Amino acid sequence: MKNPTSTPINKSDVAHLHPFIYISPSKRLFTLVTLLHLLAMLSFLSAGLAFVWAQIPIFLLCINLGRYWHRWRCSPVYILRCLNQQWYLLPILNNGGVSEVAEPNNKRLSIIACYYWSCSLVILIAKDGEAREHYMPIVSDCSQDFRLIKMISKTMLDSPESKVAGINDTRNI
Repeated sequence: MKNPTSTPINKSDVAHLHPFIYISPSKRLFTLVTLLHLLAMLSFLSAGLAFVWAQIPIFLLCINLGRYWHRWRCSPVYILRCLNQQWYLLPILNNGGVSEVAEPNNKRLSIIACYYWSCSLVILIAKDGEAREHYMPIVSDCSQDFRLIKMISKTMLDSPESKVAGINDTRNI
């Protein structure tokens, strides 16, 4: 996405346009992982193994798929917000619909950098209250404002590669 004015964008400008950006778990990623598990199960059935021996990896794949489904269902919906010139991810409720209002000081993740950026994927590095780093992948179907998330990640967050190289120019975005 090009910045037509070739000027850096301020955090306060974007924060006033969209005070809340909702980021939900990706349904495309959920479908892809489910289909890959089913394909692996089908390959074990058609591999020519005895059915007794094919049951072991199929059973393990079923357990792994069930754990993934449970984790996807319990994953939170985040709000991307700008507070005091810093970007934060605030979890508001889990994907299963159970309302869990997050305590702002304990569960708030501060975004420190953008690790990777492409047309359909943004990976953000966020730190929690205990200074642990989390890699947060955001796929294009996670939010209605994905283009804005891409713009924020490229213009207002420094990537680790740019810190190493000393590059901080955002005019050609």
